[in-house]
Amino acid sequence: MLDKALRHAKWKQRLMMAVIAAIVVIILVPLGYGGLNKLAGRQSAALFDQLNAYHTVAEPNVNVSSEMLANDTSFGGNVVTKEYKDIDGYPVPWGTYTSHYTNLRWQLDESFYAQTVERRDQHFGRQAFQPGTAQKNCALLHWHKGPAKRGRNTRQPA
Repeated sequence: MLDKALRHAKWKQRLMMAVIAAIVVIILVPLGYGGLNKLAGRQSAALFDQLNAYHTVAEPNVNVSSEMLANDTSFGGNVVTKEYKDIDGYPVPWGTYTSHYTNLRWQLDESFYAQTVERRDQHFGRQAFQPGTAQKNCALLHWHKGPAKRGRNTRQPA
């Protein structure tokens, strides 16, 4: 009799564990899927904003013909950007770039950075940069080592 009661209790406990596991799966899977899609959507929106800012500032005379999502999943995807330039009224294909995003971060196409660094390096000798940085020296400040005089900056450079 006791053996039968123990088997019945064990069976009841296993059934309850299966029901609880099914309920948890039914609730957590859609919540997880929705959460991952929301995170991926935020990153893709941030990437679109960054691409728009880049094209507005860095390439004002190049037009974007299309920006589309490719390989879009809950975990990330790609944004393919096609550009053209209007030359004498004719659209000329200018470039195709593929930027990437995941749930946690986004990354512009490497060629955007390469173009920016190449432009900076082309004009590097024409500008006065501090060694080891990309910051310009201010030509308006005059450092002075003598006694303090009125109207002049007497602070020593750090």
